This record gives sequence, C-alpha cells and structure tokens, in this order.
Amino acid sequence: MRRVTTRPTPPSPIGEAVPRRDGVDKVTGSGRFTVDLGMPGLAHAKIVRSPYPHARLVAIDTEAARRHPGVIAVVTADDLADVPVPGHKYTFGVVKAAQARGDLQVLGDRGRRAVRVHLGRDVRAGLAALRKAVEQALR
Repeated sequence: MRRVTTRPTPPSPIGEAVPRRDGVDKVTGSGRFTVDLGMPGLAHAKIVRSPYPHARLVAIDTEAARRHPGVIAVVTADDLADVPVPGHKYTFGVVKAAQARGDLQVLGDRGRRAVRVHLGRDVRAGLAALRKAVEQALR
C-alpha cells in the first residue's frame, strides 16, 4: 500500500496585508539610508544653477567660492576638461571626447551621415564659418 502525504499549502500574500521587513525602521525614523552613511574624507557637492531659465551666461565669477574655506573644487564647463576622474589617470575632457567619438561611430555604423563640428568659444563665428563651408561644399 502506498502512503500519500500532503503538505500544507503555503499562505498566499494575495489579498493580505504583508508587513515589510523595513517598515518599522522607516516609520520610526531609525532606518539607515545611503545619505546617512559617512566616510572619512567624504566631500559633498553642490550644484548651483542659474535662476533665469534659458539665459545666456556671459561669465561666471567663481573666485569667491574658490577662496571660501573648505571648498575643494569649483567646476564649470570651462574647467571640465582638466578635472581628473577619481581613481583613474584621465580627465573628464577625455571621457567627453571619447563619448563624442563613440556617438559618431554609432551613427556611421548605422549608415547615418554625420559631421562633427567644434565651434569653439565664439559660437556665432563658428556657425558663420560652418555655414560658409557648407555653401562652398554645395557649389
């Protein structure tokens, strides 16, 4: 004779209130989050944005921030090329250039016609030079 044993079915959470493991910690405020963790030498970053949307920024005076005690670095788009990537031998400018080349390569691989243009600091003059080059190429 064969014995058949049945196991009890596990309780289903469907339609039932299931307590969360971290629920009590979150409700009581005793839970720890990544923002609560600190390490020796940890630095904090602050991003300062323009209060004027779509404004054309002519200059950014960073001297007061650079002189402030405790400020490690002040980074603007002009400085970005020379800022080292922590733990590596290259700078953010190298990463940015590699990404631009990679994007251009992907477009080429997909059969898209693309031209990469560096306009320089004087965008208006760069666009004028680009327009002139395109007009000459179309002749």
